[in-house]
Amino acid sequence: EEIDTKMTKQTKEINRAWKWVKNLSSSVDEMKADDDAHKLLTQLQNKVENIDRTLKTVKKKWIKKRKQIILYLQKSVRETETNLMKDFKSWLASDIVQWLQYMDDRILFDDDIISKFVNMDINGYNLSDIND
Repeated sequence: EEIDTKMTKQTKEINRAWKWVKNLSSSVDEMKADDDAHKLLTQLQNKVENIDRTLKTVKKKWIKKRKQIILYLQKSVRETETNLMKDFKSWLASDIVQWLQYMDDRILFDDDIISKFVNMDINGYNLSDIND
């Protein structure tokens, strides 16, 4: 988000510079300035256009890279969750409660429910029996 904000700000600045160069160029044309000044203004216009194109390209690449990073992180989280679930046999009741709360933050356990988990001796070994 910070990079997007900076890029947007820079794009706005470049657009402002572009408008300024255009206005200056049109006023130079009106004053019948010499060819050297006109060439310099044209070069400046071209540089502003190139910077603007480069920023747009960088923004597209960053958006693509950000999507790749998000997909990679989602895949990593899924793999970690799967590995944790494979090893759930050794879990205690408190581990199961923590896992359920992690998987869905809408699940709320008060102390009474947690103590019932502990008193009923719910653990990783008998969790699959309860689930059935």
